[in-house]
Amino acid sequence: MSYLNVEEYRVRVHRDDGEVDGAVWVREGQEWELEAANLHLVADASAVPETRPDVFFARLKETLEADGVRLLTCGTCAFFRRSDAPDDDGWKGYCTWSSDELPISPPEHVTLLAPNCHRFAYRQGPPEPVDSTWLAQARSAEEDQEETAVLPQLDKPRGLIGIVRRLLGRTPATRPAVPTAIIERPGGQPCPCCGTRMTNRASISNVDETGSERIFSVWRCPHCLGNFLDDWLEAFVGSRARDAERIYVVPPAEANMGVKMVARCPRPDEKGCTCVANRHFDTWGDFLYQHGRRMKHRESVVSL
Repeated sequence: MSYLNVEEYRVRVHRDDGEVDGAVWVREGQEWELEAANLHLVADASAVPETRPDVFFARLKETLEADGVRLLTCGTCAFFRRSDAPDDDGWKGYCTWSSDELPISPPEHVTLLAPNCHRFAYRQGPPEPVDSTWLAQARSAEEDQEETAVLPQLDKPRGLIGIVRRLLGRTPATRPAVPTAIIERPGGQPCPCCGTRMTNRASISNVDETGSERIFSVWRCPHCLGNFLDDWLEAFVGSRARDAERIYVVPPAEANMGVKMVARCPRPDEKGCTCVANRHFDTWGDFLYQHGRRMKHRESVVSL
């Protein structure tokens, strides 16, 4: 699972005095280590050499619980299920969260140290294996191959090109629909959890109540497999720079719905549209501002 000798994952832990931010340090073949505020704990070592991430994770979780500390990551969430892949090393599992508004969708992997989101619920004990019935239903719920709407063509092309086309008797070619997947762009901003360069899955430009631009972007980290919504507000640039960009952790089901909604907007790159996609992101962003988990930015540690 590791690509560096030492990896730092930004996490959150719960103690008697509330939740605090911290970091888990992962080293090849060594027990995992946690630092949070004045807390510094290393998982209890075993006499048997171990390499599987899920075993290191379990020992860290047990060590923390013995000290009255709860680790808040995907691996300790009640919606996390172990992967059924025969060659899996325990690093990845499935997020099974869904709701009436967001029914079951194609299965999405998350990792043990992916950051917890606002749907998190702590689980005692080891994670359960994925249910075969749920997995079959999730795999059958393949996403529709939705395409972005195509803007209507002008009756007559304008400019020099239009004059030439009319003289030659040519008509403008029909603009092809753009598949949603083409929107994805790797090598974006650093993941706030592990620092890996993330993939931008989709973006849409909105307008806030002041008329300033508000850009929403859905991101996914290729390493920790965390999902994020970036809410960028033009009005806060400069005077309120810390609020200009808000990055929230979201479950895979919400991230997938966001990508599908962008596909319904005819011009997601132009502000001022009030289609169903823009309204969805306004509502989503406002909800996360009140109830979501916002993460701090961090520097990139690797470029994929």
